[in-house]
Amino acid sequence: MIFPGDPHYVCGKSFSCDKWVDFFPRVGLAFDPTGDGKMTIRASYGMSGDRPHMFYPNQMSFGPPFGNTIQQSNVNLSNPWATFPGVPGFSAPGQNPMPALAAVVGIGNSAKNAPFPTFGFYVNNAEHLDRHFKQMYVNLWNLSIQRQVGTWLLTANYLGNSTIHMNSSTTGNPAEFLGLGPCSLDVVQANGAVAPQSFPVCSTTTNQNVRRKLYRQDPLKGQYFTNIAQVLNGGTASYQGMYVSANKALTHGISMLANYTWSHCISDVYDQQPSGNGLTRPDNRRAYRGNCTVGVADARHFFTLNMVATTPKFANNTLRLLASNWQLAPILQLKSGNFMTIYAGTDQALTTVTATSTSGQTANQVSPAVFASSRAASCAPCVTYLNKAAFSAPVPGTYGNLAYGTVQGPGLIQLNMALSRTFPVGEKRTIQLRAEAFNLPNHLNPDIRPTNRSFNSALFGIADTDQSGILGQISGTTSGDYRVIQLALKFVF
Repeated sequence: MIFPGDPHYVCGKSFSCDKWVDFFPRVGLAFDPTGDGKMTIRASYGMSGDRPHMFYPNQMSFGPPFGNTIQQSNVNLSNPWATFPGVPGFSAPGQNPMPALAAVVGIGNSAKNAPFPTFGFYVNNAEHLDRHFKQMYVNLWNLSIQRQVGTWLLTANYLGNSTIHMNSSTTGNPAEFLGLGPCSLDVVQANGAVAPQSFPVCSTTTNQNVRRKLYRQDPLKGQYFTNIAQVLNGGTASYQGMYVSANKALTHGISMLANYTWSHCISDVYDQQPSGNGLTRPDNRRAYRGNCTVGVADARHFFTLNMVATTPKFANNTLRLLASNWQLAPILQLKSGNFMTIYAGTDQALTTVTATSTSGQTANQVSPAVFASSRAASCAPCVTYLNKAAFSAPVPGTYGNLAYGTVQGPGLIQLNMALSRTFPVGEKRTIQLRAEAFNLPNHLNPDIRPTNRSFNSALFGIADTDQSGILGQISGTTSGDYRVIQLALKFVF
């Protein structure tokens, strides 16, 4: 463990060392091959540097001797401190240490005699022992071709980027899996001595602290540490995308914009703010590398159409009265599903690596038939989307074989429509009739909540919300709506 300000911490009291020699070049060109202004070819390349956001290192200040977070498990609320082993040299076993700690520790400041409680958690950045901590940067490149054909503007874009030295984290002090049989482990006793203690099951979630790596090496010193989130910056990510569009200027009463994006994003696990557990496996930091799962970064297919069409002014009096000057405006969106991660939901590896319903350890995939053959479900209104038989919980002491973002979720179909007409009333007055429909076909766009992607959930694989923006919204994209139809009348004078 090392802290800013320690003698071996080469950046002094700063979280990161100053660097003045980084070079981020950028170059671009534009070319008109025909010389008539109707076609352009553009290309560019650039490097952009980045650094952790302002609150990235704040978890370091939550651990001893500043934050002094103390965790007690399996306690009786009538006396939560009955089994507390005490803070050596500071507070006795079974005693509440908080009042004494408050006297020597303040917000962002600690007295020189501030203690280090047993089983504290830390965020560590051992890579700052030297000046070789690499700054995160992104390579970006693109190629664009545009061509005007009559009233149409046609565009084809290719763009890509590559992220290097992306921030991630792992656990620096995991619990060691020692089997499920009985065993004897060296444990620090209440009197401060180390003595063997028998466990009928050697590896459980209740004895994880005495199975941790540092505790096993030296119980007297190792008793001061539980989770140590080890900051890493060796992750990478890449994105490749093609975007094509057709834009029609207003002619003959019709204007239109249609575009289609085909893309793929793949990434290591990104941790923008490391905490006590870390996010990657200590035995394989790239085990969870997979399709990007944040927002719509890996929306493989995305098509949108926006159009406004106005009916012409007919010569026939009856047709002119009934059919002229109506305006129709559809908006259509078609999107393939985001990629989901299937989680184990519990610490199956028994190593204290993050294991919740929305992060950490993944499940096993045992069959390629991951989608349910029937959408029927007993929890209506909901539909069954995933086949639970295609997955299994990892055997205790092991990690799942799935990476992140391996299963594609439900897509989105959204059609909105507006129909309107303006009628003149005399020379200076008009009346406008307007009808609008959102999700006109009332198409269901199901969503599987993160908790329903946990294998140990009773609702595993169940889509029980809609991508409505009200519940279960898919972040970063225009969400589907339930059907809404509204009518309007506007009088202008």
